[in-house]
Amino acid sequence: MKNANFSIVVIFLALLTLLCAFVALGVGRFYIPFNDVFSVLAHSFGFGDGAASNITNVIENLRIPRIIAAILVGAALSVSGAAYQGVFKNQLVSPDLLGVSAGACVGAATAIIFDLSLFWVQAFAFGFGLAAVAITLAIPKMMGRTSTLMLVLSGIIVSGLMGSVIGFLKYVADPETKLPDIVYWQLGSLAKLDSDNLKYIAPVMIICA
Repeated sequence: MKNANFSIVVIFLALLTLLCAFVALGVGRFYIPFNDVFSVLAHSFGFGDGAASNITNVIENLRIPRIIAAILVGAALSVSGAAYQGVFKNQLVSPDLLGVSAGACVGAATAIIFDLSLFWVQAFAFGFGLAAVAITLAIPKMMGRTSTLMLVLSGIIVSGLMGSVIGFLKYVADPETKLPDIVYWQLGSLAKLDSDNLKYIAPVMIICA
């Protein structure tokens, strides 16, 4: 009975995701009627005449890649959160609590300031995130007190330290070019994402998941 209920929930959520994705194809700064959205999607599968070229361009080159990326990012966050809680055997554990998020922000901000490519922004974020959690785990061991409370307190300390570093990096960043990129990265904006970026994002997320 539980398996049947679980299957129903999964199917419902999958259909809800598809519905939200379809709605997202039409809603935005440039509104597209849903009949045009359906025409473009049908034409991509060889049915119908499609829609105007500008509408097709917006849907195929802008919104579809961003929607796919949003789904992948959401799935990756869910998987990583479950893995995190499983490793630490604590349902309250999160990347924010142990300093991973703040460390990753420092790494990404550093790469952005030095004008590195997207690959290196991701690599720096990953490396600094690992470094932050390593420091968080090392502090209780150095003090000889490895309780959950000490782990949480060390995570708060590391997060505060990384937050100060992020503030400094924002202060020294170019306010016209680098600072907006850092803010967009922290907020998780998909505004600048295109189909080329999916080549870097999708394989990593699928393999790691």
